[in-house]
Amino acid sequence: MWRTTADIYPTYHRVIAIMDDMATLSSTPRASGHNDPDMLEVGVNGTLLNVPFFPATSLTPKEAQLHFVMWAMLAAPLIIGADLRSAPEWVVDILGHEEVIEIDQDPLFQQATMIRDDFRGRHWR
Repeated sequence: MWRTTADIYPTYHRVIAIMDDMATLSSTPRASGHNDPDMLEVGVNGTLLNVPFFPATSLTPKEAQLHFVMWAMLAAPLIIGADLRSAPEWVVDILGHEEVIEIDQDPLFQQATMIRDDFRGRHWR
């Protein structure tokens, strides 16, 4: 496993920026190693960049769901950054979604690729 991006933090903008960075790395994962775009921010609520006087940030449930699905599509390690002992039920539901986990654990180790990025949005397969 090798890190491919700078640190993540729980904001939608940062998750999207990392997805954009990962779009150019679709050919590098393989059975002997994985791209690691950093840990999952699903359920993380913290100060931006760990700076105490910055405001606390977190992803909405829909943003967190997209984040989890995209990390699975990127064949990334699904390293949980939240404390599950105190996480709300929606966080546990997202992180425990078996079909999404199966996508991440595909034996071919193929990362999704961005097939279009235009005014209609980003499209992956």
